[in-house]
Amino acid sequence: MARIPLGIKNASWVTERWGTDVPVNGFIRELYMNSLQAGATKIDWDKDDASYQLEGKVKLSIIDNGNGMTGEELENLLINLGAGTRQLGLDENFGIGAKISLMPQNPQGIIYLSRKNNINSMVRINRQDGQYGLEEMVTSDGKYVNHITVADDVMPSLIMKSGHGTAVILLGEDEEHNTLLPPEGVLGGQTNWLIKELNARIFKVPSEIDLRVNQYQNVGSQTEFPHWVKIKGNGDFLKKNSTSKGLIETSNGDIHWFIIDKKQQAQKNTGRYITAAHTGVLYENEIYDLRTRDKAQRLLNRFGITLGYKSIAIYVEPNEKLKARPNSVRTKLEVSGRDFPWDIFAEEFRKNMPDAITKLESDIIKKSSRASSNVLLGRLKERYSFFRIPHYRPHDEGTYKTDITPNEYGGQSKESGNKSTDASDENDEHKASGESGGNQGSIWEIFESEQSKSPAKRVRSLQVPRVTWVSPEEGDVLEDKAAQYNPPLIRANEDFRIFKCTESEMKKKYSKTPISSIVGDIVRDHYEAVIQEVILRAEMLRGSKNWSNQSIDRMTNEDALTGAVLPVLDLIDSIEKDIENRIKEAKKAA
Repeated sequence: MARIPLGIKNASWVTERWGTDVPVNGFIRELYMNSLQAGATKIDWDKDDASYQLEGKVKLSIIDNGNGMTGEELENLLINLGAGTRQLGLDENFGIGAKISLMPQNPQGIIYLSRKNNINSMVRINRQDGQYGLEEMVTSDGKYVNHITVADDVMPSLIMKSGHGTAVILLGEDEEHNTLLPPEGVLGGQTNWLIKELNARIFKVPSEIDLRVNQYQNVGSQTEFPHWVKIKGNGDFLKKNSTSKGLIETSNGDIHWFIIDKKQQAQKNTGRYITAAHTGVLYENEIYDLRTRDKAQRLLNRFGITLGYKSIAIYVEPNEKLKARPNSVRTKLEVSGRDFPWDIFAEEFRKNMPDAITKLESDIIKKSSRASSNVLLGRLKERYSFFRIPHYRPHDEGTYKTDITPNEYGGQSKESGNKSTDASDENDEHKASGESGGNQGSIWEIFESEQSKSPAKRVRSLQVPRVTWVSPEEGDVLEDKAAQYNPPLIRANEDFRIFKCTESEMKKKYSKTPISSIVGDIVRDHYEAVIQEVILRAEMLRGSKNWSNQSIDRMTNEDALTGAVLPVLDLIDSIEKDIENRIKEAKKAA
């Protein structure tokens, strides 16, 4: 039975509309994949020689030695929005990707040169009067056609040497547009952006593929000093330049981790690879959802990496069980239309934290420790032990004697078959394993009692969190925030304005005292104590009937901790009193 195939009405409008959803660097991935799908083994990114030699214009050209196309095949590819060399599918290249990503950025036009069956064909697609279409060209006998045959000397040398292949020349927004320069917002500088973009998108270039970029020291109107740079993918850099690396297998896929050599992070490779802390998802050797700087740090924190993140790269590679697929613009993976489930991998990673990363974090803590007084910390521990609320669970082999009746802070045990009526924590993402609250029914909070014969085990014993001081100027992302809490560590911002102002005033006031050199440490001690106490008091409420884990997390987030250190009247009095006492002790010791 005959049927009418689906078509796309107002294709130019659709192209513009869809093009707004595609990142400006999206065409790089699409053209690379098109070359692979055409069977290419050599792919070069270079300036177009014909445009440069004949017109003095600098235009980017992507050349491969793939199968090539006839003039009719080129027409069909470009005039039909969904045409491509492969059938559309959820896990295939969508066919329309290159056109959607290229056309809106190149209204002046895109030239396709292709050689197949010893014939060289050329077409040009551009936008006129708001419509995209094939430009009509005149043959030697005066006919108007949509594709023409061109001489061998017009074709790139790679195609002529191979006997087949295709070149795509990007003309940009107008005749003067230098398309060898990076679009706004892409990675890298003017001369190395293509290198970095390709490496940032490809984890590993197949060994049989020779992918190159011709890098120029000057990419202005006069291109100078070209040299070819081979692209191998960011995974190749990490493999060769990591002090430690490994793989954690999970039921939903693999987690690749790397500790990047800090010496390499400072070398020229920073212009060609992603060398700083980053995360990504691997799918068919491509990197999706690449995160750097603050986005990477927040995600690495969820993986349990709180201090050593500056040197860490983590890639998650889901297996088929998870059924993760790229979104329509090929920027990230989704599962059934939802965001990628990072947390299931983060939980597995925390449970199986590599020894090398644990040691890295421990070494950083040791280096950041200051030779300051422990008086405030000892005082805090004393008061904490006085007012803390212990947490117990009934257990036949428990060593504590308790009142068996759950108190007002807790719920009921799951084993009892009864559930708490408070379900506010059902969707809490950050609940720690083994620390469920009473409102979940998995922990009993009951009074310790010498008179009772009911045995129990203590299930939670809070520790005073340790503080390390960091600086945004050194690459940390705590911009204008006082501190960040990632259990069991607090990262305090040494450049936070309140801290610096207080420290400056105290140093000025006590500059001529015998303890002037440690005034800054004393100020930090007091601010540490404020932050630690806020966290301790908040954590005591965790698991209580009327407090969800999300509520506790909000009480200890960056904004809350910043708010906690803003009041200064009582704190200044306390700091000055402490300094005065230290001065007296110093004079006595003298």
